[in-house]
Amino acid sequence: MSEERQSPEEQSGLHDSAKQNNDGGTPKPGTYVSSETGGPVKPKGSIMKGIGILTLLHLVLLVFPIAYFAIGIVQIVYVIPAVIFFRKEQPTQQGILIGAGITFLLNAACFGIVLGGAGYL
Repeated sequence: MSEERQSPEEQSGLHDSAKQNNDGGTPKPGTYVSSETGGPVKPKGSIMKGIGILTLLHLVLLVFPIAYFAIGIVQIVYVIPAVIFFRKEQPTQQGILIGAGITFLLNAACFGIVLGGAGYL
């Protein structure tokens, strides 16, 4: 009754061959191997695709120009559904979240400059 327990890496599909160097056709370190073909699996989407999608969603706000004053908060309305929609494309999700973070920080910095220039800080 010798049961072998699988490590979390083996359960998730990361095989020992994926940890080896890329000699002789073995996948690069940290890549996931397809159980069907035995080859590396390329993730769907890209970070730039996610940033581009978020940029297009920001442009939709032109319909409501007043929303640009609080875009750091208002973007939650469309970022969360976009992240859920692209849940199977992890790099695209990351791009959307990176763009949302940059937008929020830029909005917060500009808000601070406006308040500081008005003498409130």
